[in-house]
Amino acid sequence: IKELVKRTEEHLKGMVVPGTLFEELGFNYIGPVDGHDVQGLVATLKNMRDLKGPQLLHIMTKKGRGYAPAEKDPISFHAVPKFDPASGTLPKSAGGLPTYSKIFG
Repeated sequence: IKELVKRTEEHLKGMVVPGTLFEELGFNYIGPVDGHDVQGLVATLKNMRDLKGPQLLHIMTKKGRGYAPAEKDPISFHAVPKFDPASGTLPKSAGGLPTYSKIFG
């Protein structure tokens, strides 16, 4: 029964605590951190220099942040071809199959 309780506890911890999987693989998991906070990100990277062993830094960003048209429609602005940034107008698609981003976000 003790083993079952221990395994259940580990399973639940893995579902709640991000990085448990990476720590079990031997990585020191750090994060998630705000990828748009450049000063905070630089400070985190500087602190990581002193850590021993493999490191995994989990950085969270918002697709399109800082460019209003991309914030409104992040899927269409993911991996875009050349376009007019002043108007935010994207070239018309040649058609064909839907992109991965259109299907899965």
